[in-house]
Amino acid sequence: MESLINYTSEEFHRLSEFKQEEITNNFKRAILYKMKEKNLDIDTVGTKAGYTGRQLSTLLHSDTVNYETHAELQRILAVVNAFPD
Repeated sequence: MESLINYTSEEFHRLSEFKQEEITNNFKRAILYKMKEKNLDIDTVGTKAGYTGRQLSTLLHSDTVNYETHAELQRILAVVNAFPD
């Protein structure tokens, strides 16, 4: 899996729309990959991240691309990474 970069709001907004979408999708894929690797279900991760399973699923399958979504995906990936292997 390619390296993921945590962008600041200013850095993220300077990127092209295509690059923003690519980065957002990479974070979503990383979250789903790590969940599968650690055998975590959506409800477990959602609860730990402050979401219902349905809310988290909606976020991970949303087409929304903005800095707020990027920042939230960074946070959720950190939550997933905090689970033991």
